[in-house]
Amino acid sequence: MGKQENINRIYEVFEKYTLNGKLDACPCGCISEKDENKLYSRNLKKLTEDDLAYYARKAITTWGNIFDYKDFLPRVLEIYSQKGNSGLIDLGAIYNKLEYGNWREWEEGEQIIIMNFVKSCWIESVNQKLNNDIYSDLTDFSCFFSQQELIELWNYPTNKIALRNFVNYFYHNGNYFIRKHCETELAHLLSKPNLIKELEKEFFRIESKDEEYSSEISVVLQLIESIGN
Repeated sequence: MGKQENINRIYEVFEKYTLNGKLDACPCGCISEKDENKLYSRNLKKLTEDDLAYYARKAITTWGNIFDYKDFLPRVLEIYSQKGNSGLIDLGAIYNKLEYGNWREWEEGEQIIIMNFVKSCWIESVNQKLNNDIYSDLTDFSCFFSQQELIELWNYPTNKIALRNFVNYFYHNGNYFIRKHCETELAHLLSKPNLIKELEKEFFRIESKDEEYSSEISVVLQLIESIGN
């Protein structure tokens, strides 16, 4: 199931949670009338990133309860999916709210659709578009899945976009992993069949077309080779 299909399913699963009146807010004044008005300004599916960003940080702890959060959650996740961690609503913050709300005790169907959604976002971020921020993404997605599971879903070296993302990631972080003796991380990253062969093929394929990328591949190959020495 793709990302948009998962989003549609999330709306269906959580539609039984309906906001009744205004949310209880912290009496200290940290939530302004302007912020409140944004939250009630339009239909759930039409709420904007700006409308929901402040609520997403304050939800459950100082603004509303867990049932209110479940009502807004489909739109929060949908907005996150549009910009990823470059937007005002990031996955780490979403995970923190889910944890605070004991989401592992929610109905099984609610847990499953959230996990499916997160998985679809990871697959898109590493396999379907160039991503220069995989290090932070990997950290956030690791809250939901093990690193090994995430790497298994990362379709390098056969997928060219995924391979370029791997090259970018290892080019910037491989030396650190080697110096810090991150054996488990390295074992996961380098466990893909035919990785070196595909990197070499990609190097010769683009050597005369993209000097910067071919140079990064060369460095990555040298780093991988150094691990065995």
